[in-house]
Amino acid sequence: TRGAEMLCNSKEEVIADLKTSIEITNSKTAFCFPFYAYNNATVENVKEVGFKLAFVGGNKKVSRIDNKYLIPRYVIQKNTSLNSFINMIK
Repeated sequence: TRGAEMLCNSKEEVIADLKTSIEITNSKTAFCFPFYAYNNATVENVKEVGFKLAFVGGNKKVSRIDNKYLIPRYVIQKNTSLNSFINMIK
């Protein structure tokens, strides 16, 4: 599937794709794993090309002890209520 491409493609293909992303966005600040699909190799690839941090799913609050390349995040969808959002950021 398209979301798991980072997990299936060769390292060279993943690195090339990440570099293209950097060129398009002109930024190495943050990366979000597509569909939150990642493994140890993809995390290393993201580090290798120079991203400073990366986001994954998890639906939990981030803490100072979280790996900066595995920062959890909440998924906000069009049907997320204001109360749900408030509970996420409390």
